[in-house]
Amino acid sequence: DGAELRQANITGANLEGAHLAESELSGADLTGAKLVAADLRATKISGAILRDAFLDAAHMEDAAISKVDFSGASLRGATLSGASLEFSKGALACLHHVVLCKATLLHVDLVSADFSGANLEGIQFRNVTLRGAVMVQASLR
Repeated sequence: DGAELRQANITGANLEGAHLAESELSGADLTGAKLVAADLRATKISGAILRDAFLDAAHMEDAAISKVDFSGASLRGATLSGASLEFSKGALACLHHVVLCKATLLHVDLVSADFSGANLEGIQFRNVTLRGAVMVQASLR
């Protein structure tokens, strides 16, 4: 169903609103890419680089994310409900109003990430580094 974008170099690409549900983005370089409001539901993303990418309002429900660098990325209002995020890093990531309901974060480094207004209900944290993270008005219920 989805696109096969393994190892693709999509640096700085404008993929705003792209329909990439159930795609394979493993090993892709999406540094600085614009994936605003993109449909990335149930996408497999492993070993990819999303540094400084714009994923605002992206739909990433049930995505399988592993060994991904989200450092400096913007995920304002993105939905990652039910997603699995493992062995990844997102230092200084902007996660304002992100929805991570029932998501699983395992061995994730989110130093100084900003979760202001985020919905973190039912999230499972295991070995997650949140040193310096901002949680103003984030919901953990």
